[in-house]
Amino acid sequence: MTDSIKVNQSAAYAGLGTSTLTVQATGDYFISVQSTIPAGSALKQVINSNSVALATLGGDANDPTPTQPSIAVSTQSYFVAGDMITVVLSSSNSVDSVPNAVKSVINVYQTV
Repeated sequence: MTDSIKVNQSAAYAGLGTSTLTVQATGDYFISVQSTIPAGSALKQVINSNSVALATLGGDANDPTPTQPSIAVSTQSYFVAGDMITVVLSSSNSVDSVPNAVKSVINVYQTV
């Protein structure tokens, strides 16, 4: 699987889906996801380490709120070389499936 997230670079994405990064250097990493969303969105953001959720936000009737314009989640964790970081953007509402309805920026930085 080719990595779609790069370390120490912001990456913009449109739509729903999964982005991945295979950790190359052991250490602490900060991961953040910011998304702009349409009215009535049910966007769910999940940051995983080796298929285990580290942070989850959204995805229910009250989060995000019906008029909320954006949603963001972040976490910091220690990773070992070879670990897989995934960011999953999903939704149960068809409004989020419209092309370009959800626009996100994913940041992964190795902290010093």
